[in-house]
Amino acid sequence: MLGLVLARQLMLQELSVPLLTWFAPVLVACILVWLIIMLALPPRFALVLAGLPLFFCIGLLHGWQALQPPSDASRLARLLEERSRVTVYGRVLNMVESDGLVSRCTLEVYGLLRHGRDEQTGIFQPASGKVALQARGVLSEKLTPGHMIMALGWAERPKQRQNLSRDAALRYAAKGIDAILWLQSADAVLLLAEAKSSPWMRLRFAPEHLRHHTAHFLQNHFRPEIAGIYQALLIGSYQGVPPELLEQFKASGVMHILAISGLHLSLVGGMCAALFYWLLRRSTRVMLYCHTPALALLLTAPILLLYACLAGLNIPVLRALVSALLVLCAVVLRRRRMQFHLVASAALLVLALHPLSLFTASFQLSFSAVAAIILILPRLPWFNQKAEKSRSSRIRAALLSMLWVSVAATIGTLPIMLYHFNRMSLIGPVMNLLIEPLLCLWSLPLGLIALVLLPIVPQAALFVLQMGSYGIEATLALLKVAVQLPFASLWTITPHFTEIVVFFLAALLLLQNWPRRNYWRIAGALLACALILFFTSSLWWRSNNSVLRVSFIDVGQGASTLIELPNGKRMLIDCGGYHQNGFDVGSRIVAPFLWQQRVWRLDTVLVTHADADHYSGVPFLLQRFKPKVLYTNVDSGADAAYLQMLSLARQQGLQVQPIAGRVEIMRESGLVLEGLGVTTEEQSANLSENDRSLVVRLEYGQRAFLFPGDSAFSREALLVQAAQNGQAELRADVLMAGHHGSINSTGAAFLDAVAPSVIVISAGVSRWGTHPALEHLHNWQQRSLALFATARHGTIVADTDGRYLCLKASNHAKELCLD
Repeated sequence: MLGLVLARQLMLQELSVPLLTWFAPVLVACILVWLIIMLALPPRFALVLAGLPLFFCIGLLHGWQALQPPSDASRLARLLEERSRVTVYGRVLNMVESDGLVSRCTLEVYGLLRHGRDEQTGIFQPASGKVALQARGVLSEKLTPGHMIMALGWAERPKQRQNLSRDAALRYAAKGIDAILWLQSADAVLLLAEAKSSPWMRLRFAPEHLRHHTAHFLQNHFRPEIAGIYQALLIGSYQGVPPELLEQFKASGVMHILAISGLHLSLVGGMCAALFYWLLRRSTRVMLYCHTPALALLLTAPILLLYACLAGLNIPVLRALVSALLVLCAVVLRRRRMQFHLVASAALLVLALHPLSLFTASFQLSFSAVAAIILILPRLPWFNQKAEKSRSSRIRAALLSMLWVSVAATIGTLPIMLYHFNRMSLIGPVMNLLIEPLLCLWSLPLGLIALVLLPIVPQAALFVLQMGSYGIEATLALLKVAVQLPFASLWTITPHFTEIVVFFLAALLLLQNWPRRNYWRIAGALLACALILFFTSSLWWRSNNSVLRVSFIDVGQGASTLIELPNGKRMLIDCGGYHQNGFDVGSRIVAPFLWQQRVWRLDTVLVTHADADHYSGVPFLLQRFKPKVLYTNVDSGADAAYLQMLSLARQQGLQVQPIAGRVEIMRESGLVLEGLGVTTEEQSANLSENDRSLVVRLEYGQRAFLFPGDSAFSREALLVQAAQNGQAELRADVLMAGHHGSINSTGAAFLDAVAPSVIVISAGVSRWGTHPALEHLHNWQQRSLALFATARHGTIVADTDGRYLCLKASNHAKELCLD
């Protein structure tokens, strides 16, 4: 594992040194260490310690190879150098999943036609690889796994956002996905006629066909909430679960129940093994001639494999299958002391097949939860009760054991949950104790029985599913009550790697059975207290320094800027971007960035104007970061979503302050922050919505930043006139290009008045050429202005002490310092 981590860090640093130039010395050093260990230590210890350098080198080499781009010239990852409009043809590999807004599936591509490059010949270029197809709307029910299709859309390689700890590009790479194909509508897909499929093809796609038909059967006979949960439990697809219900599962700490994992496979395997074991023991002949536990396990394995295939057999399910088989083997054979070895063997096997799965949340959460449960297993009341205890005592011991298992899994996964999702549920252990029996011990077994009956007796299958739906109904009622509880879940900053290590060390010191004295437990308690104080320090302690930091966050086609003042206060200018198909830039991009920067609370939020690409993510931030003041322009806007945002702000107790004219927002210690709103006279000038933007100017010492929102030529002329009359100050070292650099903004007169040294453009890759306009790029280069663009450089961070100014791109592509 350490080798894989080191390989990823080397790739993130984009080292250009060939692998063999530094791997050979490392290998030689490991061989020398191995020889020294073999000669110096007894054989029993030498074999164990000597294997560590060997596994480290194997992991390093294996991880490096997995992270390298494909060498095949026909792979999509090499053919798609930038976002392109393409037509592809290929085979659908899995069931089409849809949440009503977007349909998703994986496509194995055989041919590629790039518009603008291959159109003249009209010949498809041979291609290989997989694409994640995403189409607006609902695709035809006729589109089933195994079909050959042709699709027209925009394709691009998964983008690695340098400002986030969650690497989407790595997540797609772990799934073997080369590119994402976006379709504007379901009509962009054409089913291709194909000769009768071979028996092998029918067998290959049989599980996916069963998933497809099961999903449609559930959708046609149950309401969305019931059908969605059934799909998650039975076929591993929770796309049909309504977003509001998903949020309830997350807030209650039981979201893992909807993702098929080791829990589900262990329960299914345990119930099947127990059933087979009970049946086999009814036969004296079988007990005399066979090892009954081993035979029960052998009969259970095909059922687990079938269930894993129905769940899609993706990497998380494959990992769970391997783990469940090995752990089930240990339980049936009563080899409890071997469980850690079995879990380690499962992890090693999964990493050998899919090395990049080490960096996925599902891998980390699953194995940390299992390790925590195994650690607490000997202490559970169920395994320490006396045989002569009454039935009520055994029931109490079973309930306490289940509660402690839930608590252990919660503690074991807590830092990883915070790292990936920045969220913890305080009611999770209790809710798991209530909901897991309803879904996993009632609805799931009945659902699996219904799957067996569905092809034979559909009406009987429907009856069994209706019986199982009572467990889901009870779950929905419990969730509805649970989410109303105060502090049901908490949102936190992203922990550092060191904090995660210290957490596990403190937990080990506190939970381990130490002989004689309690010194180690006291040390663990002190370590835990110190960790809590350090983790929450940015919440209650504001450090004063002399540096002002301005972060232009990469949100795609939109704008959002975090300002961290020298006095420790933090404010955000705008938060908007792509806001279709349920994607919220506030919760998906800006909030994770803030949490990674150790930001618990925002002091101020400024929204320049009522345009979705400037405010669509603000509502989430108002709820999670609790700012005190919301500054806006004088135009309330006609957009209903904008009015809802203002209403939410007032409900949260914020001061909503529209700014008209020149208003000084803050002045202290050489720092001046002022807003330039539309004046009373300008309001009657019939300005457009963009021209009514709130312009913000930040000055610190000798340096200044200007944020004009979406101001166009008309507003710029008014600003220049106000500056000439002494009614406004426009000079700035860093100018954020107005309206994302469009042709109707950032005119010559305005540039002369601002006289910037640097222009920052916040825009998406897909709009390059219009946002920013190519004409502007040419003119700015002629003026010798330094250009930074989030589309090319990711998040851009500017630091200044009032004299020295330095701007850095998060992808390390550009850096500029002014003295």
